Amino acid sequence: MSNPVLEIKQLTFGHGNPLTESVSATFSQGELIAVAGRNGSGKSTMLHTVLGLRASISGQIDLMGEEISGMNAQDRARKISAVLTQRFNSAGLSMFDVAALGRQPYTTGMGRLDDEDRAIVKNALSQMGIANAVSIARSNVPRAIAGLKDQGLLIEKQAHVSGVSRKRKAYFLTDTGMQLADETWVRISEHPIRIIVSDTESHNTTLGGAVDVIPFSMKSVDVLRYLDDSSIIDVRGLTADLIERDLSKRVEKQLISSLADIPRLRHFYGRESELDTMVKLLEPRSTTLIVPGIAGIGKTSLAAKLLERFTHKRNLLYHRCQDWDGARSFLEAAADWLSTIGNHVLSDYLSATPVPRASDSSRILSDALSSIPSLIVIDDYHKVNDEVLHQIIKTLAQRLIDIDELVGLVIFSRSYRPLVPSKDVEGRIVSLVIPLDGLDLVASRNLLTTGSAPKNGKFYF
Repeated sequence: MSNPVLEIKQLTFGHGNPLTESVSATFSQGELIAVAGRNGSGKSTMLHTVLGLRASISGQIDLMGEEISGMNAQDRARKISAVLTQRFNSAGLSMFDVAALGRQPYTTGMGRLDDEDRAIVKNALSQMGIANAVSIARSNVPRAIAGLKDQGLLIEKQAHVSGVSRKRKAYFLTDTGMQLADETWVRISEHPIRIIVSDTESHNTTLGGAVDVIPFSMKSVDVLRYLDDSSIIDVRGLTADLIERDLSKRVEKQLISSLADIPRLRHFYGRESELDTMVKLLEPRSTTLIVPGIAGIGKTSLAAKLLERFTHKRNLLYHRCQDWDGARSFLEAAADWLSTIGNHVLSDYLSATPVPRASDSSRILSDALSSIPSLIVIDDYHKVNDEVLHQIIKTLAQRLIDIDELVGLVIFSRSYRPLVPSKDVEGRIVSLVIPLDGLDLVASRNLLTTGSAPKNGKFYF
């Protein structure tokens, strides 16, 4: 028998008075142990004592051959993991941040993560099946492939791949792998999904039935690629040609969207002309658009519709400013988005810089955007009082006109004051302003008809 992982010797524990006396047990690697007992019998107290969080009354606890009472907190944390009943207050922390707390015992006193730490956190998240929630799935593909090869489900060969100039590793299913793939498809093909075909047409169906509902040819694997986290696929902006171009041009880098709390639209009236104008300005060149308008006039709805137009065409970032927002809040959102795309320069800069500088941040941002087709939408910009963030946005807008890649920056604000220069020192156009006025007569009539039926001569919404 192998050496025990955990050994309890004549343990007595309790809250001053013993709850249980002289408990002895041995736990070996690979064992699953259940401790059962009625409420108040001491199960949680025993667990806290074994973890070293509470001193025992008497007895000894050995962890991997070392007495736990002689270990400091960091040593214990490196060897023990526990899920307790207390609720963890994670306000202000992302899922990645919470998971990264598990690396604290392995970091320096400042608690900064290095590349190895980040890789371990990402792998841990992917192993729990929540990689999509933090947009890190691609970084763990090699590990997943290695696992499939070890199980005899895949074989690896060097081959020419369509869309790539030189040979790449190609993977082929073995007979066992094909059988497992067929069984897997039978299960997931019944997964319920919703397909949005047009503003007035949507269908509830299954993954397997999607190809019969979508009004153009689309493979099931492509349905999976474009399906969002809510099991919804919006095909209004898709065509068969666009899907093929997206796949062939981006064999090594898929488009990434970080849309935060952008609302889903039920109706959209009266802004089609402004929307068309913005799309026409953004499609052929890199540019900055300023969209001012009073409260409630539809800026956020227009932002959502604009992002919808560029879905499947560019990498998308939506950032909604808050009253307490500063430069770091925006930069951290941009850094997470860029890291998901594969560029970690901004993330590394923020990790090493407590107070980011406007000149450095705008340069790093523009350098990163120079190689990726992108659209950045900043909403409620009037709430920002941080001069550093203002300077970052101004400088970024000026740098965009020299970027060959198609990059758009769109700023929605209640303020009509100039946010970025309209021209640079050479007279080149830096930004354009598209103010939002009131709705026209037709849009107003459509908006009224979306309310409930009139009661007592009044409309209720």
